[in-house]
Amino acid sequence: MMGADQSLNEKDYKWQLRNGWIPDKDYVFVSYSSLDWDKVYPCVMALRSKGINVYIDIEFMENQSSSWLKNFQDRLFRDSGCKGIITFLSINYMRSYACLVEQMANRTNRMRKHAGKLLPVFYVALEPELSTLQQMSTYIYQDEVRRESTSERVEISPPEYTVLQKFILDSCFHAFGDADSVRELLDDIHDKHDVVINMYDLIFSNNKDMPNIQLFESVEACAELLADNFTNDKNNSIKLAALDELKQETKQRLGKTAPAEQPARDLYIREANVGEMPAKEVPLGEALIGELYTRETFKAEAPVMETSASETSTRETSAVGTQADETHTQEPRMEETHTQHVRESAPQEKNVFSAYNKINSLGKRFYAKYGSLVSSDPVCKQCGTISKSGKKFCSNCGAKLN
Repeated sequence: MMGADQSLNEKDYKWQLRNGWIPDKDYVFVSYSSLDWDKVYPCVMALRSKGINVYIDIEFMENQSSSWLKNFQDRLFRDSGCKGIITFLSINYMRSYACLVEQMANRTNRMRKHAGKLLPVFYVALEPELSTLQQMSTYIYQDEVRRESTSERVEISPPEYTVLQKFILDSCFHAFGDADSVRELLDDIHDKHDVVINMYDLIFSNNKDMPNIQLFESVEACAELLADNFTNDKNNSIKLAALDELKQETKQRLGKTAPAEQPARDLYIREANVGEMPAKEVPLGEALIGELYTRETFKAEAPVMETSASETSTRETSAVGTQADETHTQEPRMEETHTQHVRESAPQEKNVFSAYNKINSLGKRFYAKYGSLVSSDPVCKQCGTISKSGKKFCSNCGAKLN
């Protein structure tokens, strides 16, 4: 009997779960809060060890990545293999607007058109107070719970706002039949208590077809009950076959810890010869900063006196150099490839912050072209972001990774 391995941390479980499902087979989708990983991740591993094909997004970062919007919609709307949803209920879950978006997706006409029906949802309450709707309605308004929820502010990004608005309109709620009423609802979400109340009102309060909520007692008991539901011939709502290949693959991963991270390698680039100075290798970061000073800071700070074309012509043809002529100096020549010269010539104490603010975009352009030399993880050709191994889409811009 497998339970949660207390010796494993979140990183270990993520390593076990990564790429551990079979995309071309029927599967169930997991909707959860990442704050509940200590119960959810072991349960998913236990289900996979029983041959149940489970998809779970372990890279999701709320309000930090737009790719999750595309990712979960691909799984629910575009794949034909998604046969159901496992929802791990907790107060963390109800406070997450991302979880609300996932719940609303399964109540849309779009889902009915795609699957012919709404996908069956299997609710698992990670907290006893959420195991019945009556208890839930009381618990979310308890002083301590409400105080903690209202203390956390919520900022929904424009893409997330648009998707949630679209889903609510497509769900045909009588109270929210037009865009203005939905906009008013969403604009009134300021903290996580607002999210909790909307989650309860939209998903749970008037749902006559709400299935029983299973109380989480242990990893093994939860996985056993869910697996029986999915493979039981008498269950008409969902039917999955236990996959032997998934069982074997998962059992090989169980109990294993994530490999130790390799120390970061300093990347050096070779500078070109400048005059009599020999070529040398310098750290990438040092060279990038030098390039920024060359292109931005030096040009902004170098003492350049503006002169007219006639004055310039007069100085060039004059045989006598006067002190006045010396004040009309031209902009010093700069060899962009020579970092040391840049450091000595450019007044670094000024505009240093603007230079560092530009280092990120310059670095991304470098990684877009040379990232494969630095990291074995996939590098986005569009923006230069390095994504986790196994990801198919960029975590920053959503572009498909090669």
